[in-house]
Amino acid sequence: MAEKLTALSDLKATFAKNFPLMTQKLDEMQEKVTWVSQNNDKAAGDDDLGKQYKSQVTAPTKNLSDLIQQLNTTLQSAGQEGQNTSDVLNKGDQDAKDQV
Repeated sequence: MAEKLTALSDLKATFAKNFPLMTQKLDEMQEKVTWVSQNNDKAAGDDDLGKQYKSQVTAPTKNLSDLIQQLNTTLQSAGQEGQNTSDVLNKGDQDAKDQV
């Protein structure tokens, strides 16, 4: 026997509301990481100690920045695909009602 699949009435709205909020927070984090990176470069200087400091913090800071960007892209995609899935489920519900 086939199971009935239905979309929650607020599913699309939930994806439309919550995922942009998460990506907004990631954008804010990205701005802070960029600020830290820029200030690390300025504050460290170009002497041997500054170069050593930069060699220790530049790669991890870039990795963090890349990770935030990947998370942001993934959440944007998941939010859109969630809305699309909601549309498909709603259309399926409507098509099933139309068949009766």
